[in-house]
Amino acid sequence: ETGASDIQSAGPTILATSNKYGVINRILRSTDDGATWTASPEKSDVFFYSSVRFAPSNPMRVYSAAWWFAPFTSILLRSDDNGLTFTRKDLSADLPAAGAFYILGVHPLKPEVVFASVIRDMEPRAAWLLKSTDSGDTFSPVIATTELFASLAFGANPATVWAASGNELWKSTDEGQTFTKHSQPKKNACVATRGADVMSCGLQELDGWSAGLGTGDDFGPLLTWSKIVGPQSCPAGTPVQMLCEPVWPVVKATFPPEPDAGLPPQDAGPTDGGTQPPKPVPPCGCSAAVGPLAIGAVAFLRRRRRSS
Repeated sequence: ETGASDIQSAGPTILATSNKYGVINRILRSTDDGATWTASPEKSDVFFYSSVRFAPSNPMRVYSAAWWFAPFTSILLRSDDNGLTFTRKDLSADLPAAGAFYILGVHPLKPEVVFASVIRDMEPRAAWLLKSTDSGDTFSPVIATTELFASLAFGANPATVWAASGNELWKSTDEGQTFTKHSQPKKNACVATRGADVMSCGLQELDGWSAGLGTGDDFGPLLTWSKIVGPQSCPAGTPVQMLCEPVWPVVKATFPPEPDAGLPPQDAGPTDGGTQPPKPVPPCGCSAAVGPLAIGAVAFLRRRRRSS
């Protein structure tokens, strides 16, 4: 088994890449919501397939990335038949450095505009955000830093591009030609957008939140550890009682201490015990099995924080 390094979908088509050492890695394709998979002709016992992205305005166009370390090699893969077949282009000699190579995003309206990242993971360590306006035939660096770019997102206006690298969040308002570093977060950056909303990871001890929500200029808390109260109390024998409640103390013990421990959250709301209607309580049966997933997500965020 190779696992999956990335998975993306467009309509009924799902593509997955693998990048496990010592096996045959490949790009896999599904057209039935992941029930069955077929291997594309693109496979290798050498390359790591790191990432894959559909062009939102033309899902027939797909970009993927592959790389290797002996010698350092960066490969762009491009498909014009919805991921059935790919053509390879070796970019190793054309990039600022050859190394771990990732496709990060494709312009929502221009399938020929694609963003990628490459890192030189040796001293002096350096990483670049790359932009191509010719379907990946050539790339130009638009940001140089020391942390690998791991996520990129477009705003409601596609001229706005966000890119996150390790502990830095960058913003462009000219379709990714130039970027400025955002003041938040101060560490542990990642980025995603939903309409006009921008969401970022952060470090609660420095930013006041572990996940922030904003509209582009400032972020407010979307997730803070003190607001996570754990699973609801459910009758014995229900999935929440059996699966979630025993795990919760272990997960909670990994949370960072609150800077203002002992003070009520600023948006805690009324405390007179009745001026707000109670929130609906989810069922304690099988549908409540989302509890372990939520706890797992919290554990993932915590592991990400420790690794930064």
